[in-house]
Amino acid sequence: MTLGVRQQPRGAGSPHGGHWTCNRLTFATAEQVVCVVVDDALRLGFGRYPAYRREVDGAAAPVWVAPTGSPLAHTLDEWLRATPGGLDLVTIDGWRIYLPSA
Repeated sequence: MTLGVRQQPRGAGSPHGGHWTCNRLTFATAEQVVCVVVDDALRLGFGRYPAYRREVDGAAAPVWVAPTGSPLAHTLDEWLRATPGGLDLVTIDGWRIYLPSA
């Protein structure tokens, strides 16, 4: 997974993604990137370490990360269509990254 070792965009909040996505991001970055677990409906999901969620409460607008073709990506694509200009989409190596618009 090359995604986790790329630099986090300036001004972007912590990434939000599915359980396994967050697990991989956190592991690949030696816990330098804190990821918040969400379910496929963008509700807060189970996070293994509650301090991560506390760390990102009130942070800048989140970055959403989902594998291409996943239910989470579908939900975020629907959000993208419903709110033009709300998110910018970047695709990298089978991943869809939804950044807050500048």
